[in-house]
Amino acid sequence: SISIDAAMASYWTSMEIEIDGEPKSTMTFELWPDGAPLTVRNHLRLVDEGFYDGLTVHRIIRNFMVQGGCPNGNGAGNSPHGTIQAEFSRAPERSHEYGVLSMARTQAPNTASSQFFIVCDNRGGTQLDGSYATFGRLTSGVSTLEAIATVRPRDGNGMNPAKRVVIVDAEVHEGTPPKGETIQRPN
Repeated sequence: SISIDAAMASYWTSMEIEIDGEPKSTMTFELWPDGAPLTVRNHLRLVDEGFYDGLTVHRIIRNFMVQGGCPNGNGAGNSPHGTIQAEFSRAPERSHEYGVLSMARTQAPNTASSQFFIVCDNRGGTQLDGSYATFGRLTSGVSTLEAIATVRPRDGNGMNPAKRVVIVDAEVHEGTPPKGETIQRPN
């Protein structure tokens, strides 16, 4: 029999994005249930329930990451399902490199819930390895990630973007995610 964790390997997700009401396209993500089964299960559940639809990207730091998934739009909210156990890793294949999907959390380790971030710089965020749970990676949509990453924040901590970045629709798909695009920050 196939375990639930193994079965999750056949799914991927997509997020359709718009900025100030202008459609920007879609980002697609492969998921890593082998390394972070609880995190992937949480992500698939929230996407499948439509939790992310209409939520914003509320924090943007150009040379680091973009963060979304907060129901309050300010970094202080969680999903209705509460928090999940941390699944940190220092494995090189799960490092915080460009396009990697990871869970946001408070200073306490087991506080991730619905908020995620996507690394948007080629220098990555390897200082986060072993402290934040990576659970997938962008497979297409670099131009969309870059459109988000170049929205200027209104404060020094990346909060309050000058333009409204919305996850219009997030979906779960079965099969192989679209690939073939070079996943790195363009020069």
